[in-house]
Amino acid sequence: QRADGGVVRLGMESAYSFMGVVEPGARLAFEDLCAQLADVVHDPRRDVLELLLRDAAALALGNPDNHGRNTSLLKHVDGRVELSPVYDFAPMFLDPDLITRQTRWRSERGGPPDWNDVATGLAEHLPSILPREVSAPALRAFGERLAAAPALMRDLGVDDDVIDPRTPHIRATSAAL
Repeated sequence: QRADGGVVRLGMESAYSFMGVVEPGARLAFEDLCAQLADVVHDPRRDVLELLLRDAAALALGNPDNHGRNTSLLKHVDGRVELSPVYDFAPMFLDPDLITRQTRWRSERGGPPDWNDVATGLAEHLPSILPREVSAPALRAFGERLAAAPALMRDLGVDDDVIDPRTPHIRATSAAL
């Protein structure tokens, strides 16, 4: 952060680290990640909901590279802890090595998540933090915003070879949300 004409460096800690996972590339369950995140951040509802929406965006936009080093906590000087800003978010569907998702929802079975099941599962695991009456409207609203992604991407100059293959996925994710 820039502060008083200087720079203040904040600490970051990966999901692998704050979950105590030492195996590189280990698979994680989003439900466990959300529960651990909720235990350590200043605003659990905001950060767990943000993580949920980031996953929907990652699926729609073709970024399956969601291992535990690509989600982190940001540690502020005043002691606050929050989900870090998004980083390493790229169109990995273009990678010839076929990057696969390392963090999944327990209800995922070989296809995209059933967002209704995800919202229900989070409400069961974290009832006071993310009940369905919070997550369901947030998912619907995000789906509506997500539908505009192809046009926004074009306006921002994203290459057609990124936009065109993702448009059906964006539409499907938007509708599913």
